[in-house]
Amino acid sequence: LWNTILLGKEWSGVLLNKKKNGKLYWEKTSISSIIDQYGKITHFVGIKEDISQEIKHQKEIRRTNKKLKKINAEKDRFFTIIAHDLRSPFNTFMGITNLIANEMHNLNDDQLHGLTQSLDKSAHNMYDLLSNLLDWSMVQRGSESFTPEEVNLFEKAEKSIESLIETIYAETSPAGY
Repeated sequence: LWNTILLGKEWSGVLLNKKKNGKLYWEKTSISSIIDQYGKITHFVGIKEDISQEIKHQKEIRRTNKKLKKINAEKDRFFTIIAHDLRSPFNTFMGITNLIANEMHNLNDDQLHGLTQSLDKSAHNMYDLLSNLLDWSMVQRGSESFTPEEVNLFEKAEKSIESLIETIYAETSPAGY
């Protein structure tokens, strides 16, 4: 600032200044030198504007944008999980309903009973998965608190394997039921 105005040039910028009462504030400033007829600097003139509120609003906008980006990333993650995790159970469900719709006349009672039991199990699995995804979504938004609980990973893995096996059978033929 001083180097510029002592050369007789105009300086413009933003400063953190202090009022007489000691309170700090942001100001937008433009300072020029006043030069006499001999080329000597005699005075300085400044135009100042208190922009403390503007700076405060800019910080709030940056904070809000950061929050929005985080929320948007969580939303994208949620939709990615939904798209990925719901496909397999829906494929199983659709495969079984397709078999029943197209092969019902070729199925005996035991096969039909097996398919309807698989359909029921698949519907419950989809409901549980959807419920878990919605619970996760509520925890992410802060609508619900996270309360971890023990799970039996062996049982979860067995259910996943059973679901995959059902999907394979449903997509290949009704003979497996």
